[in-house]
Amino acid sequence: MRTPIIFLDLDGVLNHEHHFVNYDKNQPHSWHLRYFHQPTVKILNRITDATKARIVFSSSHRVSFDTLKELQDGLFKAGVTGKVIGKTPKLKFENNSYSVPRGCEIKAWIEENKNILGDKVSKFKYAILDDDTDMLYWQRNSFFCTAGYHGLTDEIADRVIEHLL
Repeated sequence: MRTPIIFLDLDGVLNHEHHFVNYDKNQPHSWHLRYFHQPTVKILNRITDATKARIVFSSSHRVSFDTLKELQDGLFKAGVTGKVIGKTPKLKFENNSYSVPRGCEIKAWIEENKNILGDKVSKFKYAILDDDTDMLYWQRNSFFCTAGYHGLTDEIADRVIEHLL
């Protein structure tokens, strides 16, 4: 059986409005302190530990990283222990600068990485963790929507683990 994949958003999943309200703006700015709420990071780690899922970073923050190593190191500094294997492409509509729905970017990553997923691409297990709902209809059973005020919760993690196992 192939290793499952988590398509991971950041804002609204590993941080949330409550985190930003309570964040000490006087402490030195660092990406991993500012954008990662440690209790939600621990919940993500529980999912990856239980399922051995690999991470594909689908957050808009992915464009800040030029290489996979930089991305893996950045997430590791933030406390994420799961292995990062990629990031979704940044797609735009032709002839303008509007981004396409995130579900299309996830579909594009799947299409570009069939070699990783094997010959049964339609059967591989994945979960999308995001607070936005711009996914494709056929992704609905693998989409786990978080609330921007709370981020990733233990209840959602339990459902994701059950889905991926």
